[in-house]
Formats: sequence, structure tokens, C-alpha cells
Amino acid sequence: MELAVEKLKGESGDPGIEAMIRRIKPEKPTGKACPRCGKRTPVKARDRERTVRSLSGPVTFHRNYHYCEECKYGFYPVDRLLGLPEEGELTSEMEKRVIDFAINDVYGECAARWNLHYQQPISENLLRRVIGRVGAQCEAVDQGRLQEELKQSEGVADVLVVETDGSLLPIRGEEPWKEAKVGVLYRHDSEANKPIAGSARYVAVVNGLGEFAPVLEEAMHVEKIEEVPLVAWVGDGAPCNWTLADQLAPDAVQILDWHHAVEHAVTCGKVLLGEDSPWVPLWQERSKSLLCAGEPDALIAELMDC
Repeated sequence: MELAVEKLKGESGDPGIEAMIRRIKPEKPTGKACPRCGKRTPVKARDRERTVRSLSGPVTFHRNYHYCEECKYGFYPVDRLLGLPEEGELTSEMEKRVIDFAINDVYGECAARWNLHYQQPISENLLRRVIGRVGAQCEAVDQGRLQEELKQSEGVADVLVVETDGSLLPIRGEEPWKEAKVGVLYRHDSEANKPIAGSARYVAVVNGLGEFAPVLEEAMHVEKIEEVPLVAWVGDGAPCNWTLADQLAPDAVQILDWHHAVEHAVTCGKVLLGEDSPWVPLWQERSKSLLCAGEPDALIAELMDC
């Protein structure tokens, strides 16, 4: 019964979308305001066809093309009225779902999972094209404006947490590996002692600190970091992370994260006891218990004594 209803929805969706498109008033060949400068811009080409894939199937319609000589920018008012992306073959709603699939799994698996949820199949190449195009737009846009759009909370945080990490990624082409840097900023609720939901924002680059630092700095600037009473900078202990913290937030409290604190302690134990020593697991549990008790100084003292 469920599958029969889904089939009915699919069969009625395509003509339903087309009927809604037909109800839009015919476009007049008059000048329209340029989205960038606001100047009225005449029609450059009429009745250009566009086909987009919607959640209900493909839809074809015609619209006028305008070109602003001042901005050197072309646009379609009907596309903007319908909320369609400027490029690509998908509607905004379709594109949002494709991106959600594509950033959470490999393309082949995404295509297979998509076909389980939706009647309109998609290909690996479509996923790759959408991610490539939207990714290029994210890289090209002004990072300050992007961070302002992503900001969820107004005002100044009482406590702002900054976390950074990096890793090497296998890359196609002549260069087999590239470094990726990722940062996250979120507001911390001191009374509830937990992150404030919805306040986290991420930045990332596939390159070194030279390109990562300005992007992270933009995100911190949007959070008005110079006005935040307390900034906590969490890292894995790599010297470059603390150097970056000194550069961007010199007054921040620098914190070695839990997992790397335990990992470094165990590394010390392996050096002293041997990689295969049966005492290493006990060493690890002792390190965890001291950290859980809130006694990092005691842990450091025991490590130094050993």
C-alpha cells in the first residue's frame, strides 16, 4: 500500500509542478532590476529554454535573459522568482538533498542510497558535478559574508571554543597527498557546562596554515572574538596549533584535548615499558583516571617521575 501511494505521488507530481508553472503570469519583455546594482536592464534574449530536475521529475519552461553592462552580469528573473540555482540542472530542493547525500558518503554509495529514498534516480557523475560546482562557489565567495550567513547566534559569546585539527588526504593527480585543515567554533554554556546547540560553524581548506589561518580568522572576527570574555583553544598538541592560537587569539586558554592527552601519555608508557608490555593498558587506565579526576598536574608529575 505504501509503495502504491508513493507511485501515485510520483505520477501526480510531474503534472502538478507543470500546472503551477503555467499559472505564473507571462513574462513581459521589459527591463528588470539588476540583482547586483539595481539598474534596470533590458532583455538581451527572449524565451530561452531550461529544463531542471525537481523532486517530482523534470520540468521545462522558457524565460528571458537580461544582461547588465555595468556589472557584466547576466541573469534570468524567472529563475530568481522560482528560487533556482544560477547553474546546474537541479532545483534548489533537489540540490539540497543531493548535497546532503554527497557530503556524507562516497558517490557510488550515495547514488544507491538515493534510489532507495526517491523514485528519480541519480548518477555518481551528477553528485560529483554538484559538489564540484557548489564547492567552487564556496571557495570563491567572500569568506566574511559567508561566515555572517552561517552565524546562528547574535550578540557576544560568554565562552567561545575554537578547535583545530589537520590530516593528510589522498588526492588524485600528480600530488598524491595534500594536507587538510579543519576548524570549528562554538559557544559554550557555562551554567549547563555544554555546547550551545546550533552555534557550531566549521571552516576548512585543503592546504597548509598559510591558507587556513585567514579563513579561520574571518570566522573568529564574525564571532567578535576581541569582545569575548573567555576563549578556549583546543588542539592535539602539535606545535603549529599553539602557534596559530598565539597568532589569532593570544589571550585564549590553550587546552590539549582529551583523546590526544591520553594518546601522548600512552606513547610515553610504550617508550618506557615497551610496545608490547602488559603494563601499558594499566598505564593507560591510570592516565584516564587522573584526567577524569581533574588532576592533569598529577598526571604530568607521575609521567615525569617515571
